[in-house]
Amino acid sequence: MLAKRMQLWVFVLCLVGVLGVSMQAMAAEIKGDLVIYTAHGEEMPGDMKAYFEELYPEVTVHVLPMGAQNALDRALAEQKNPQADIIWGGPQDMFITAKEKGILQPYKPSFDKYVPTEYKDPESYYYGQFLTPLSIVYNDSLMDEKDVPKEWDELLDPKWKDQITIRYPLASGAMRTLYSAWIWRFYAEDGTPDRGYEWLRKLDANTKDYTSHSSVIYNNLVRDIAKLSVWVYPSIMDQRYRNGYPLNAIIPKSGTPVIADNIAIIKNCKNLEAAKAFVEFVGTKQSSMLMAHQYYRIPIRTDMPKATMPRWMDIEINPMDIDWATFAELSPEWLEYWDNNIKARNK
Repeated sequence: MLAKRMQLWVFVLCLVGVLGVSMQAMAAEIKGDLVIYTAHGEEMPGDMKAYFEELYPEVTVHVLPMGAQNALDRALAEQKNPQADIIWGGPQDMFITAKEKGILQPYKPSFDKYVPTEYKDPESYYYGQFLTPLSIVYNDSLMDEKDVPKEWDELLDPKWKDQITIRYPLASGAMRTLYSAWIWRFYAEDGTPDRGYEWLRKLDANTKDYTSHSSVIYNNLVRDIAKLSVWVYPSIMDQRYRNGYPLNAIIPKSGTPVIADNIAIIKNCKNLEAAKAFVEFVGTKQSSMLMAHQYYRIPIRTDMPKATMPRWMDIEINPMDIDWATFAELSPEWLEYWDNNIKARNK
């Protein structure tokens, strides 16, 4: 606990030095409750809440962890009376939809120039913070890497029947993106999702279960209940290096969907000034560095020196070529079809 407190103060003092003496006056003016819907779990948002409250002592942050899609659905349901100020975490297609539905508040932060054009909204409705590639996951204490599928299509091999555990796609922004990307590969060639649906039928035949949470995936792989899964690469590195799980991952070289994990302010939120301050706070170079080293997030900021990044981030990523606007439009229809016509039909 003492070490945690010391880390907090070192981090806060560094930010005070970066943000300048005017920060104290600004912090004193920002008060009240700040509510954040986040897909980043509990630990990282919880720690960033503590850091932020040290800088802004008159603000109380309430962090509500949930799946990215659940966050969007909740914000949409509350559109006439928003209960949250920020959505933190989720893929770009989800934020495109949120913008089109009119639930986001534009805000151009000071770090705008460090975010590449392809990873932010042109009208500043949302900003990418982290790059999150999808990967094939396995237990490397039970499987040799040479025996692990290296490409998505290898997951369809009948030898993996009932050996794949998957996070239920409709509740997870990452999995919604991956499932839609598997269809997109064929749609981009044919203009129809039919071959993509057939691909998912074969994957479903090999799928043992659709889990309620990523923690169940980890448990299934560690206990040898299943041999393989698919999940976000940084989270697997987190489980491997910070929590000591015998998990490892392979990013298909042919291409993988790379999620730009975003942050945005909710339109007509109750504490706009605190929301702006939080976006600025988690978007600083110092916060990005902390989240890279301590929470295994790959920063989008272009001014992060490669030599200062964790060694595991020195990886080859071939982003799948996706038209995200069209993707956002078609993805709900594709996933509804999968849920109604493909899921568990082979069982």
